[in-house]
Amino acid sequence: MEVVAIAATAVSAFGQIQAGKAQQAMYESQAVWNNIQAENDAIAYEQQGVNALKKTLKTMATITARASAGNLNPFAGSIGNLQDQVLNEGYTDFNIHRMSADTRRKTGAFQSNIYKAAGKSAAKQGVFGAIGTVGGAALKYGSIGGKSSFAGTTGSPGATYTLPSGPMFGGPTGWRG
Repeated sequence: MEVVAIAATAVSAFGQIQAGKAQQAMYESQAVWNNIQAENDAIAYEQQGVNALKKTLKTMATITARASAGNLNPFAGSIGNLQDQVLNEGYTDFNIHRMSADTRRKTGAFQSNIYKAAGKSAAKQGVFGAIGTVGGAALKYGSIGGKSSFAGTTGSPGATYTLPSGPMFGGPTGWRG
């Protein structure tokens, strides 16, 4: 019967460790997937910035063509000011999208680090759970008369351990004080 109890405890402890590792692997996968999503989002922002610059160039080309068709200098006066404004707005849009891409990459990395930390914690929790299972089984085994170093100083059944007396250990003047 003792062998079965010891084997069950060992299997339970091993299962807890494996469950912690599986949880860690799941969090690691989430971290990788999060990085992929963040990079895809960042690329989409960058593409929007490129599209803003393309639209700006088309608008400037249209202004230049219409001004030239009307025998006006497309780079001077109010037409030049209009081109400057269009260029400024296009470049601003491009920069906003570029900063959004950078921000998305940083938030993705931050979230991935959270997932990785949770994975490490899950793995440790599995190990600590296993230690608790083995320790609890050892205490239970010792309390029902088995050989245990927790039951007494000599390891013999029925032996008890007596705490030293004195104020440090709750003696006559200790803890009540």
